[in-house]
Amino acid sequence: MFDKNTGQLLFVIRQKVQFSLYKKYKIYDNAENLLATINQKGLVKPSLNIVLNENESYQCKGDYFSWDFQILDNGRMIGSVSKRLLNWGDTYELDISNDFEPSFFVAIVITIDDCLHKENNR
Repeated sequence: MFDKNTGQLLFVIRQKVQFSLYKKYKIYDNAENLLATINQKGLVKPSLNIVLNENESYQCKGDYFSWDFQILDNGRMIGSVSKRLLNWGDTYELDISNDFEPSFFVAIVITIDDCLHKENNR
């Protein structure tokens, strides 16, 4: 993921190739430091686990398939994603907490989209 204005690399998102029905992604900063791991669990009603380090993780609550969910840090909302209906093409509204890095939130949302809707993106 690049900064639109400067062209600077911000984040690298990699899918771990594994022999499993579940997907696993890692988000790195531009110095290749691991920032987060996103694990998908469950097929019928998937859940997502966003792990920042051994002691910190985010929770996702809501309906991923209709794109109406929140990302929480110990119960405190750091952001939400809602799909806007009746628009030309796919339009999403992101509501991001003022004290959370917006570009990192977007990287998480892009990863969630790839994890849950990859078949639809091809």
